[in-house]
Amino acid sequence: MPLVVGLVAVGVALALAVAGLAGEAARDARAQSIADVIALKGAFAERREGSGCAVAGEAAAANGAHLIGCSADADGDVTVTVELDAGLLGVRAVSRAGPAFAP
Repeated sequence: MPLVVGLVAVGVALALAVAGLAGEAARDARAQSIADVIALKGAFAERREGSGCAVAGEAAAANGAHLIGCSADADGDVTVTVELDAGLLGVRAVSRAGPAFAP
């Protein structure tokens, strides 16, 4: 009987570990997707109005993220770093977007 209880306990512990890893992967994927969208919005605004980081900040807030860093270069590329409040620690992601060619 103690052997069965021990095996069940090990099985439950492994299942919880796998569930935790799957949740972490989902949070990372969500953070990266949001960072990609924010970078795209910022790059589009940078090309049209020159206000890429301001638009990126608005897009981050609208998507429940915090814009940690943003830079726009002369070619119209916008690089953003965002953080999501997820779990015990925040999840960060970085993304860059811009035109396929220099203006």
